Amino acid sequence: MRKLLLSLLLLCCHGAFAATLTAVTNGNWTTAATWGGTIPQASDIAIIPAGITVTHNVGINGNMFNNWNNAGTIRVTGKLILQGTEPVLTNPVAIEILSGGEFRDESQNGQIYLNPTSSFKVFTGGKLTSIIETIIYNKTTPSASYSFSTTTVNGPFNVSVSGSSTTFSTVVLPLTLVSFTGKKLNVNNVLSWQTQSEVNTDNFLIERSTDGKDYQTVGKVAAKASTGSNNYSFVDRSALNGDNIYRLKMTDIDGAFTYSDILVSLKREALSSINVYPSPAKDVLFINSDQNEVLTIYNLEGKSVFSKNLKAGTNSVDVSLFKDGVYFVEQAGQKKSFIKTSK
Repeated sequence: MRKLLLSLLLLCCHGAFAATLTAVTNGNWTTAATWGGTIPQASDIAIIPAGITVTHNVGINGNMFNNWNNAGTIRVTGKLILQGTEPVLTNPVAIEILSGGEFRDESQNGQIYLNPTSSFKVFTGGKLTSIIETIIYNKTTPSASYSFSTTTVNGPFNVSVSGSSTTFSTVVLPLTLVSFTGKKLNVNNVLSWQTQSEVNTDNFLIERSTDGKDYQTVGKVAAKASTGSNNYSFVDRSALNGDNIYRLKMTDIDGAFTYSDILVSLKREALSSINVYPSPAKDVLFINSDQNEVLTIYNLEGKSVFSKNLKAGTNSVDVSLFKDGVYFVEQAGQKKSFIKTSK
């Protein structure tokens, strides 16, 4: 009795504490090193990021109905290759092929069996490919099947399995992204995008990466939810030195989302270094800079009192006519203060 209770407790705990595991290198699904040490289990979320390819061989020697102890959610922006013969996903699963991702079915018979309460979604920019025609259906209801007309399916597409029924439909996307652009403005990066046909769109998350693989959210903009043409912008005031690669995560009110096919890449040079002396300054202020950048001097009220494009090296500025007080020197995001005195 105690063993039974312990087993039930362990099962409950595993379901309550499902892990999110991300592939860290190219490799086989059942190799722990592919996932950084732990293979995804039934209720886990398995993420295959951009630039990573995970392969899984299910079954050998032409045997039918080979079981795959799949994860509960499989989210792909890289590539997932399924090999073997007639794989059966033994656990309910939500497969999401996101923008830039690919699910390649190389199984011998080109058939995938989904269990009840499962779904398979190919979003805009995602792709499902197969050596031969792929059929996706519920094993318990063989009549519920779908044959793709081509060997390549570019999103959007959706397969949902529930109980004894299977539905096939086009994924309803939150909107149409017309354009996504960016430009540098001093030390900030300004991103702009235009949409059309927003239907129940909720928000836009601006995500940034330095390598095109790992992204972090740096901002959120609420959607206008208008069916016409909408324009948006976001200023990234925390841009990093080097490459800044941006994408949009576009989400509707039901939680469905897709990533922008368009990526914006902006390179930021290292911030300049400036030195200001003397302080207090009476007639002349000297400024040492390592870049050719516009220098601006502000008073305490934030009003610009001087602006000039200074060359790298030592520059002099006549401050004899400045009123006594504290001033701020700014160049390429770097700020220094000095005191002006007439004494």
